[in-house]
Amino acid sequence: MTHDQGVVGLAAPADTGNLGGAPWPSRDDLAEMQASDYVLHAAGGRLHRVPVAKSTLPHDPAGHPQMIHAARAPDGAIFVNQGSLLCRSDDEGRTWTAHARGDAAGREPSAVVGLDMYPYRGPIAVIDDGTLVHVGSNDGIRSDPIEIMGSADQGRSWSLHAELTLPTRYDERYYHSLRLIEGRTLLLLFCCRDRLVWEPPASGVMHLVAFRSSDGGRTWSEPSLVCDWGTEGAVAELGGGRLLAVVRYQRPRMPDELEPQGARGNLAWKHVFLADSPDGGRTWGNLRQLTTVFGQCFGAPAVAGDGTIAVIHDTRYGPGPPSGRVMLSRDSGETWADEAVYLYYGSGVSGFSASVTLDDGDVLSIVGACDHEPARTVWDAAIGHTQVTAIRWNPGKLAS
Repeated sequence: MTHDQGVVGLAAPADTGNLGGAPWPSRDDLAEMQASDYVLHAAGGRLHRVPVAKSTLPHDPAGHPQMIHAARAPDGAIFVNQGSLLCRSDDEGRTWTAHARGDAAGREPSAVVGLDMYPYRGPIAVIDDGTLVHVGSNDGIRSDPIEIMGSADQGRSWSLHAELTLPTRYDERYYHSLRLIEGRTLLLLFCCRDRLVWEPPASGVMHLVAFRSSDGGRTWSEPSLVCDWGTEGAVAELGGGRLLAVVRYQRPRMPDELEPQGARGNLAWKHVFLADSPDGGRTWGNLRQLTTVFGQCFGAPAVAGDGTIAVIHDTRYGPGPPSGRVMLSRDSGETWADEAVYLYYGSGVSGFSASVTLDDGDVLSIVGACDHEPARTVWDAAIGHTQVTAIRWNPGKLAS
């Protein structure tokens, strides 16, 4: 195992623990916010209420706060893939319909609640003819090809579009993001691991790689390396072929490395990092740190119509109550403001998010939260106890 190359420094303020200088909202403050049509903006030492529009998606008995995948179709329809339901909105997230997602044989999922019964719960995209494209859920420690599936009936049935084989050196793989970029190209991010051992003496590798398809997922490029030690990646378009990847950067402490401040156990890093692509995902570089607090990790980007970038991440280890929090950049990700937005909250789990940009420049963020207390410590306890909310807001129009 070698030290990483290419990490060029810190992209954010020196301490992202208390951006905006305001007192952290309490659990009661956040619970009230979650139930109301506003979010909290921390700036200039104060918390401000910012009006937003919220709607609740249909409840999924197999839903989980970490199973949130959204896509906007060329005709404006918005799709959200949960544990067993495929949800759709034709009015920019104001109202939703849902139906049980089918499998490759056209059968509806089993009534038994369990993740193994729902193999099509991953990331989706919608191409120009309305076909839903999905990355098969055959992840983990397996050697069989990754299935790229397509559906012409909004996820009620699926057919095989392609089988994608990763380089043989990897013994684990985990899908994270599928996105339509430049209006025609599918970009797929995968975390690939080989003989990864976290405990001392640490060994193995973890790579975040990107695949491109220009024919609706029928054929794919060779993978390009986004970064070492990357996982949970998602991408925003900045125009002119430029992409910003938001990555969970996680690696163990190296044998010859002092324990970094704030490290947990043998993990030296568990933070949000950023990486850039100037050419639509063919090449990547400029890996840099965004969050400075260990455990401020899963991040997903959103871009408002004026170009303001919002990176929504969780704060599962604090400081302050765990919540879904946002960092802001108004210069294409070069610098990040001393501000924060508290966007959503669950007393058990404040989970993942996915966002789409609407025609008027607003952002629709799909967020997952759970108030089931056992879910704080047991991952499976959130299944069936999850609320998914659509929040329409504009990070470029925050009053401070």
